[in-house]
Order: sequence, then structure tokens, then C-alpha cells
Amino acid sequence: MDATDLETADLALRTGNRLVDLVVRLPGLFKGKQPEELKSALQAARDLLEQVETLKDQKLVALQEINALKQQAVELEKRNVELQQADLDLQSANLRSVGPGAFVYLIGESVESVEQRPWYCVPCLDRRKKTILSLQERRPGADRYNCSACGYAIQTPNDLQAAGATIAPIRRSRRRTDFDQGF
Repeated sequence: MDATDLETADLALRTGNRLVDLVVRLPGLFKGKQPEELKSALQAARDLLEQVETLKDQKLVALQEINALKQQAVELEKRNVELQQADLDLQSANLRSVGPGAFVYLIGESVESVEQRPWYCVPCLDRRKKTILSLQERRPGADRYNCSACGYAIQTPNDLQAAGATIAPIRRSRRRTDFDQGF
């Protein structure tokens, strides 16, 4: 059922209303007295118009539900495509260790080094959701990566040194202390 059916029902409803109005005016032709058959026909016409109005409302609700179901079907189809793509990604994903106890997925084969490729969250990709880990904090000796979707966090070593920190020999003072003398 489509919009043309609704227009046809609306036209039938208007025509029925005009017919009822016409029948209501008929008593003037009968000098104030309506035959019983005319009264029962008028009531039947009113009942029929109410049923048509009810059916029209039900049809409108049904069309809205059909449109909602069509929209849901489109969304489910999109989700299905996403899941199929996630399955392909999971099949081509390689679990790599990027530090002690720190694991990430790398998708596909690439000539780029591990550090240059996107790191995918292990728990998310296992649930078929493709989420890239983002660098949250960079400190001397360690980088911290987090997943914005599930909170998975890893820490990897780095080559940074503390600002101003240098390795230099410690100079001993010429002054003797009580510690050096053994008390």
C-alpha cells in the first residue's frame, strides 16, 4: 500500500461525508418525516464512514511501521558489511608484541616499520571493532597508548631521555666527610 491508496481512501471518505450530508438534508423533502428505512440507511452510512476512517488511520500507522522496518533493514545491511570487513581485517591482522606485555594488531602486510603503521586495539579487533590506539603520553623511557573505545592501554619503551639529564662522571669533593672517616 502506498500514498495513492491513502489518497483513494481519503477521496472515498470525503465522498461518503458528502453523501451523509445529502441524506441528512433529505428530510426536508419528506416534510419533516424521515422514513425508517432512510434513518437506518443513514446510520449504516455513518458506521461505514467511521470504519473507513479507522482503516485509514490503521493503514497510516502500518505505512509508518513499514518505513521504520525498511530503515532498520538498511542499517542492518550496513552493519553486516562492517562485520564482513572486520572479519577480513581480523583474518589479515598480525598480533605483534611492541613491548613487555604490550600487544597490538597490525593489519595487512607492509614494508613500513612497526612504528609507522597504525596499531589496532587487541580487545576491540577481537570484538570486530576497528579502533586505532592513540599516543596518550610520552615520557623518557616509555610511551603510553590508549584505546578511546574500550580503555585498553599499553606501555612501550622509547629512546627519550629526561631533559637535561646526561651521564657524566661524578666528581668527588676534596673535602673529607665524617662518612669517609668512618666516624
